[in-house]
Amino acid sequence: TLLVNMGDYEDYEENVPGHFHNSKWPNPRQRNNRPTGKDEALVWFMDFYQEDIAEQVDVRRLNKRNRFVRVKVRGKFRCHQCGKGWKSNMAWLSFDIKTQEVSRMYGQKCSNCKDFYSKPFPFFYSEHHWKFDGTTPWRDVVTKAIDFFVKKQSHSYDLNDQGDDVARDVEDDENWNTVIEDTGDGPHDTELCQMCQFLKRPCVRRRRNN
Repeated sequence: TLLVNMGDYEDYEENVPGHFHNSKWPNPRQRNNRPTGKDEALVWFMDFYQEDIAEQVDVRRLNKRNRFVRVKVRGKFRCHQCGKGWKSNMAWLSFDIKTQEVSRMYGQKCSNCKDFYSKPFPFFYSEHHWKFDGTTPWRDVVTKAIDFFVKKQSHSYDLNDQGDDVARDVEDDENWNTVIEDTGDGPHDTELCQMCQFLKRPCVRRRRNN
């Protein structure tokens, strides 16, 4: 059960600042894959759900180990060298909940060039933007990050597992490497994925207990 019910948009949509719908996210944008300030949407939603969050954790007292959460999203990429574009359902973002920043956007390498990691395109707040490209709406990204974070602090996760927030957001899908055209579902090449290289294991599969 989600702490933040992402389906109940009517609970907050009428209160969301109007410019959210026309902005690209994260906002402010990162520079050299580093945050340049608090993400406006994360700040707003954490304030909106502050009572739910406070019941589980005091954000002000977070240590370095527990302040981060990673979220899997559907992202869009383009190689700056050859111009190839692609979508992936295995794009990853890292949030620092204490500072309310997007701490890192994990990239993917182009399957043609394989030279460098391209970062995800900016996201749209909702699917109602006229240029919406089928990526995960930022509204859903942020509420998902908050929900994962609260569950992590309430010991729904094993905090001794560095990758637990990753494991909880993937499915045991034996067909994870099957090609499904134009959906972003596959194939997922672990050699091209920055998160896979960071974890030193496929980001699409749960960590097995030995």
